[in-house]
Amino acid sequence: PPTPPPAAPGGRSTNADDRYSSEVGTAVLTPLEDGAARLFRGGSGCNEVASVSADAVTLSPARISSSHKAGDAAAARVGLLRTRSFRKQVTSVEFGLMLAWFAINMLQCQYTVGTVGLQFELKGDADRSVTNFFGTALSLAFVVAPCVGAAIDVVGFGLVMAIITLALILTNSLLLFTPLAIAYPASLIYAAGRVSLWATFFSYCGAVFGFVHYGKVVGIAMLLASCFSLLQYPLLDLALSAPGSAPVDSLPPGATQPFADFTIPNSLFVGLASASLLTIPRLARAPGAKLERREPKQACKR
Repeated sequence: PPTPPPAAPGGRSTNADDRYSSEVGTAVLTPLEDGAARLFRGGSGCNEVASVSADAVTLSPARISSSHKAGDAAAARVGLLRTRSFRKQVTSVEFGLMLAWFAINMLQCQYTVGTVGLQFELKGDADRSVTNFFGTALSLAFVVAPCVGAAIDVVGFGLVMAIITLALILTNSLLLFTPLAIAYPASLIYAAGRVSLWATFFSYCGAVFGFVHYGKVVGIAMLLASCFSLLQYPLLDLALSAPGSAPVDSLPPGATQPFADFTIPNSLFVGLASASLLTIPRLARAPGAKLERREPKQACKR
């Protein structure tokens, strides 16, 4: 066995190899006392605490404090957002890009769910059967959420975010066409994309920003995104104030309502969602958003 390092008065080791580091999913506190005492969490794939007698390891409060400070400094160097203060988290580039991606697509989702009945009616859905199909698809879309979580675990946030964005782009692209038949695929794609958007947003916040300030980070992001989604009202007015008129069966004979043209709003959403794709590469590179598949190198010994 290796020769134990010399002990200072009081039983404290003077070994210079004592170290502390903090990383995503890995925190290592390694006092090399007698060449044996080790504490691993996550890094070796084995959540096990080695039993160490009080005589073998004695850490003073000063040494523990300095170890934590060293770990915090190491975390700052690798840019771990989960170790930072709430103010630094919400002023980070990652938070701004995440908010932009979520707010743009949330606006599209809110606008579409509020106007889809009228859009389908203008395409010929007189009996509202297609609108009812849309409602059914939306109510059953919860089955997609577990699949989204599994996809994030397998391929990471970047690809999942890109697929969600492309799904919402495809929804508005289909709504630009006149035939009513496009409403069925558009309904299914929209329902899956909407549920996936919220599931990915909440998952990303936890993975990248951690859970110390999770409630505040999610709360401020939802508040700002909700305020941004109020733009749906001027966009609705833009569609309803298009020139021309269309008869409505429920109104008295000869009465008319403003003709609704959703070409401009739908085209705008296609452009905005396409622009939001530019945020995904940086979001996918954020510490904590990358896939971490660490298999145990050896079996845990107890």
